[in-house]
Amino acid sequence: MKRNLFVACLAAAAGAAVVFYAAPFQGTPQPVTGLIPPGALLCLEAKDFHAELSAWNASQEKRRWLASTRYQGFSRSNLYLKLEQAWNEFSTAAGFLPDWAMADSIAGRESALALYDIGNLQFLYVTRLPNGRAMQSALWESRTKYETRRAGGFDFFVRTSGGRTVAFAVAGDCLILATREEYVAGALRLLLGEHLPTVMDDGWYKQSVAAAGAPGDIRLVMNLEELVKTPQFRSYWIQRNASEIRLYSAGIADIRAGGEFREERVLLKKTETPAGAAGVERMVRLVPEDAAFYRAWPPAAGEDIAGLIERKIFAPTIAAPVNRDDAPDVEINAPAAGGEADLETRIDEPPLAAHADLSLQPLRDSLHAATLTAVLQIQSGEPLPDGVFVETPSVIVLEATTPWTAPVFQTGLPYVRVAVAGNLLVIANSDPLLRQVMDRVNQRAVVSDATSITAFRHAAAQPDYRKIMIALDRTGFFTGDVASLSDVFREVRVVELRTRDLGNVVRETVEFR
Repeated sequence: MKRNLFVACLAAAAGAAVVFYAAPFQGTPQPVTGLIPPGALLCLEAKDFHAELSAWNASQEKRRWLASTRYQGFSRSNLYLKLEQAWNEFSTAAGFLPDWAMADSIAGRESALALYDIGNLQFLYVTRLPNGRAMQSALWESRTKYETRRAGGFDFFVRTSGGRTVAFAVAGDCLILATREEYVAGALRLLLGEHLPTVMDDGWYKQSVAAAGAPGDIRLVMNLEELVKTPQFRSYWIQRNASEIRLYSAGIADIRAGGEFREERVLLKKTETPAGAAGVERMVRLVPEDAAFYRAWPPAAGEDIAGLIERKIFAPTIAAPVNRDDAPDVEINAPAAGGEADLETRIDEPPLAAHADLSLQPLRDSLHAATLTAVLQIQSGEPLPDGVFVETPSVIVLEATTPWTAPVFQTGLPYVRVAVAGNLLVIANSDPLLRQVMDRVNQRAVVSDATSITAFRHAAAQPDYRKIMIALDRTGFFTGDVASLSDVFREVRVVELRTRDLGNVVRETVEFR
């Protein structure tokens, strides 16, 4: 009787243990992001990381990128060399080569990568991977080289070498990999069901997710307030717009793949501002079908629109003459004027006069007197009659609350054209482009809630810009570097960015067609 009672108690205890330890793996599993401890700078999530990795590995873009001159240039950059050094250090610490095959073997479906320290590349990676696949990976096979630790009832493995640490665990259908053992221990305790804070409890993460819609195929959530403080962000952030990013506390970006790619962003403002005016489509209707680039937006208070017009329409800027106080240098070996070595100097016509009297003050006065509601910038490629060279003419269109009075201003420059159509002032340095814009004034606009629209028609612009690059090239940078990057993404015809400023948040949608 006592024996039967002992067996019954033992069975009950075993059953309770099974329920306790198996609970995290039964029913609806918690999101992998819920296994990530707080304090991260950013969190990258994927619905099916293995599928995304496989698609990239098989893509033409990857093949062209690795073969491109742009990649060869990147592989010699300071950033690449630092990443390569860290990769070698991790290889030594891990005891195996973390190559593509290794990455593929530990890429599961639902996955998340949290980055805690950019400079030291401290991260935690969690993925849902069938236990059988995890046990076949090089990571699992190398565990005999690691020290064993225990947390939350699970064993995990740690190895340190040269100041780098690699720690990992396989628990149920979760594979956990990190650069610090406390990250793995924390994830295991959360997996067991302990009530501990997670990254999902951090204010920047919680607010970003609440402001966004359903997650995309890939989601990036960013603690912008902390990211912008890091020296790595200031040094390597390609947009070089840290001053603009400082206006936001957090952000989130969702990529949705299909026939086309769409990226949906939400940026949370630190301080609420008045919402931006919508309806810039009334300006976009003026854009010719073959224009390479256009941007429409409501100008901000104090924005230097006259400076924009000077750079895009009157460029190249004619520098003011320099008043020298010292005597000019004498070229001892200079040929005598009119000699056989001086045949390029024209004596039958006066030299070109510099437009020293060019002043934008009349334009600035007109802009100051008007209340601008929208600005449109258009730039395109226009082959010259010789078929060899290409110009990049520009148009600036200004919309005001009241009709413009013609003529608004005079530039004295023969290549600058000014036209007025009611509330629209059109300034261009190309007659054909000006006519194309004016021909579209009466077209009906498609109404939307966008406060700004920017688009680059890559397929239309590529031939003309390639000609320009070849003409300018002396070092191989343009044709070998920039043109090769354009060729990598040759399937992308148009990239369009639409922005909605709602006052407390900014929503952006980028479409890659």
